[in-house]
Amino acid sequence: MGIGGIGMSALARYFNSRGHKVSGYDRTESELTKQLVKEGMIGSLTEHAFTFMGGIYSSRRVRDELAPLLTECLLAEQADLALLVPA
Repeated sequence: MGIGGIGMSALARYFNSRGHKVSGYDRTESELTKQLVKEGMIGSLTEHAFTFMGGIYSSRRVRDELAPLLTECLLAEQADLALLVPA
């Protein structure tokens, strides 16, 4: 989930102000994300984001086509972490 939107950045700042460790990412650079980088809540902006959206109508397609493709992309990117969030 991106942290750079107006809603998520507000939540990040709220929890950060309460002493919680907050970190996130976003794929789109903006003035807001630049400020979050300065505040230490974004380590870096990702160049790529991968999603199943648009292809989730068939569990067979997700299992047989999209999940292997996503795995291949993440391995090629040498991703540190993948978050799979249900819709």
